[in-house]
Amino acid sequence: MKNKKLTLKEKIIWLAAAIDGEGCVTINYTPWKSQSKTPYILSPHIEVGNNVKDFCSMCKYCANNGSVLYDKSGNCYNWYASSKREVMIVLLNNLLPFLTVKKKQAKIVLDFCISRRQNYHKPYTAKERNLRNQIIKMNSGKTHHKTIKV
Repeated sequence: MKNKKLTLKEKIIWLAAAIDGEGCVTINYTPWKSQSKTPYILSPHIEVGNNVKDFCSMCKYCANNGSVLYDKSGNCYNWYASSKREVMIVLLNNLLPFLTVKKKQAKIVLDFCISRRQNYHKPYTAKERNLRNQIIKMNSGKTHHKTIKV
């Protein structure tokens, strides 16, 4: 696959399959100590983990963004998509037609990104907090994330 140039559609299809099989689509919760009224940050998150670095590098190539890092605790490599809202909106819109297993999560994260586009620099809305809680319930058993008050 390294020697073959992929079309944009082939890249998106490959990446969607990798995310469906080895990935996670969620809204991260990060505690935040600041002067703001919100003691946490919510951010869109897509990652793919694998013990083969080239697999994660292929994810980065297909998405044309993100980072590949080694996780010592999990003894694997992870590709992380950029959590920038506008980048995530484009990526998710491209992936949605080809996702199957993670399609519902992707729609929720896309809704969150679109809502934050309108509410940037404002406290999280009840809708945004609810979207975070929905995705955590969908991913339960796969993650130990905390739900937040709506």
